[in-house]
Amino acid sequence: MKDKFRAQFPKSDFGVDAGMIGVLDAAWVKENGGDPEDDGTTTISLPKPGKYKVTVKIRGCWRGSVKATGIIEAKGNRLVVGDPCYSWSSLSGTPQDVWDKILRDTNFFRKRAKVKPFVVADTGGDGCFATEVEVEEV
Repeated sequence: MKDKFRAQFPKSDFGVDAGMIGVLDAAWVKENGGDPEDDGTTTISLPKPGKYKVTVKIRGCWRGSVKATGIIEAKGNRLVVGDPCYSWSSLSGTPQDVWDKILRDTNFFRKRAKVKPFVVADTGGDGCFATEVEVEEV
């Protein structure tokens, strides 16, 4: 049996302007009018599309230490890490109504589902936060 992909990514500082740091399927971002290559985000390469358990850990944010875990179904082989607003910002050329629709459709990234295209941790406010990400193929 072939080993499953598992990786832990070191702490990186991410700027936050929408009160959250997330891991999103890059294909889903692009499908929904966003730019997965924005300067405020980082990309994680996956060996193949599929389901991945993702854990986001943030220490020292407005809410203290936070952790979010979920299953992402990646349509492509990349994940985007950062504040989701950067992938749909006016700086990336996205019209405001597209970002507004994403917020409505995802219930401000709080939509509940067993498998979804994102896992988001609520920082409780804006700033710059050290974040760790773990990804494991399921």
